[in-house]
Amino acid sequence: MRIISTLIISVGTVMSILCLRQLGQSFSIMATSRALKTQGAYSIVRHPLYAAEVLMIVGVIVGHGTVGALGLGAIWLVLQVRRAQHEESVLRHTFPEYEDYAARVPMLIPGLRLWWLEASVKPAPKAV
Repeated sequence: MRIISTLIISVGTVMSILCLRQLGQSFSIMATSRALKTQGAYSIVRHPLYAAEVLMIVGVIVGHGTVGALGLGAIWLVLQVRRAQHEESVLRHTFPEYEDYAARVPMLIPGLRLWWLEASVKPAPKAV
């Protein structure tokens, strides 16, 4: 299980590095709308960096194999989904073309749309 865990974490880490490289100056900790990325990894899922982080967390859960690790992973997943939904709200508000992009590309899992994950997100209010 340790080998499988290490492989999963390694794939997630490489994916994270590639996503960060693709984001370049558009990366930020807080949700901002510098540019809409729709090419490369962003043509497969709308939030590939979060998807890579999900892989890493799955690797950690597999490596530990405890209920505690599973619980912490579940909490982390819920928080990351909320973060992605907030980010989507900002992007929908800033980029009118985001609606079409979101209709074509799943949020986190390639080829899979989960209704509870894909729930529509209202645009963020305009800053005054």
